[in-house]
Amino acid sequence: MSLQPKTYNLKPKNGFTLIEVVVSLAILTTVMLSLHFVAQMAVRSWDTAQKRSVAYNIIQDAVESIRNIRDNNVATASEWFAGTDNASLNGVLMKPLPAGFTRDIVITDISSGIIYDGATIFKKKVIVTVSWTDKIGKKTLSETTYFTDWKGKY
Repeated sequence: MSLQPKTYNLKPKNGFTLIEVVVSLAILTTVMLSLHFVAQMAVRSWDTAQKRSVAYNIIQDAVESIRNIRDNNVATASEWFAGTDNASLNGVLMKPLPAGFTRDIVITDISSGIIYDGATIFKKKVIVTVSWTDKIGKKTLSETTYFTDWKGKY
């Protein structure tokens, strides 16, 4: 009987261990969830920006309609701010509102008897507020502008 040492072939295995698979799946899951949340935030931001753009257009339409009424009144020698109450403004010159948007126009007289070169200057303060509901909640955008009776001076 010979006592020869037995040789073993210790080649490395060509596979992954269970721990390596679990760690790689955890890393892959973390990356995929991060990408999902980034994409979701991008879509939400795009939606918010689009609705803000619509709200700005609604405000601009209201201010331009009021300016148009004032200029037409001046051209026809009418009272300079006649026809600018809310009942007259809604639907007359302004476009209909998109679904989900509301508009509020507040016009206040801020004339304080200012006299410039012998003529009394009349001013109106116009606040246009547009509201809409977003996925997060109610949003509001407001703008203030001033109108002057420039016909009274010239």
